[in-house]
Amino acid sequence: MMPSPANMSYSEMFPDMNDIQLEAAKRNGLHDPYKLKHPEQSDELVRVETCEAYAVDALRHSKPYLVPQAEKLLMYIGHRFNEIQTEYGITRKVRPIVTSLLRSRGDVKRLRRVNRNATENSCHLYGTTFDISYTHFMDEDAKVVSGKSKYKDLLAKALYELRFENLCYVRYERRQPCFHITVRSVDYEGDLACETVEYDESGQPAAVKPATPATTTKPEKTVKPEPPEKLKKQELSAKPAPPAKTKKQASTAVEKEKPADRNTSNVRGRTKEFEHRGNYVFD
Repeated sequence: MMPSPANMSYSEMFPDMNDIQLEAAKRNGLHDPYKLKHPEQSDELVRVETCEAYAVDALRHSKPYLVPQAEKLLMYIGHRFNEIQTEYGITRKVRPIVTSLLRSRGDVKRLRRVNRNATENSCHLYGTTFDISYTHFMDEDAKVVSGKSKYKDLLAKALYELRFENLCYVRYERRQPCFHITVRSVDYEGDLACETVEYDESGQPAAVKPATPATTTKPEKTVKPEPPEKLKKQELSAKPAPPAKTKKQASTAVEKEKPADRNTSNVRGRTKEFEHRGNYVFD
């Protein structure tokens, strides 16, 4: 059971220090980040761009690249945040803004000149880590919204869930107003949960049943060929084929057999205890 964050500060909810995140970054990130010169040519990285789940800020000390699982985690965060806004009846929905992603050694050196808290051995070097602002968000009209504490609270709820699901480490930063996040599990593919949630074309979550496991097929038995005399008797006794269906009947049958179209591009899993948020969220 996930502990209730009702009486916790943000620092208590997200206590993961740099040493813990750095260990995960080395384990899950770039094999040799110090040799990376052109991230756009790396097979280990994917480009991160503004989409329906999140927005990427104008980057000064980082580059818009992450390892694939970190980018997937970022997508999970965006959709979980959107879902919680729906459950709380938020009419003006917003997306989180990513303020920092992959950093080179040169990026880290330049950042340390203006930010004393920036560490030389940064998790951002490995492509597993990104920062999300908790003071600025982007609305549906691509306008920046700031100074709304309710969005910060709901984003914290989303991160708190995902951290509890062992998908990430999170640190609450004070001087730089952001959540510092590192991907923790690279094996998560959405099949660990008891419940699957799909997002339709309008971005609304729709609960569906989890996929049933594939059944193993038994080897077919070898059948001996029938003698010619027996085959002739079977052909004579065979019933005539039924009449062909009309065009109207055929089109009706196709409509019945055709499954409903669903957008399954953003599917992620959740455990059953998150089915009723009233069990643990604070208002």
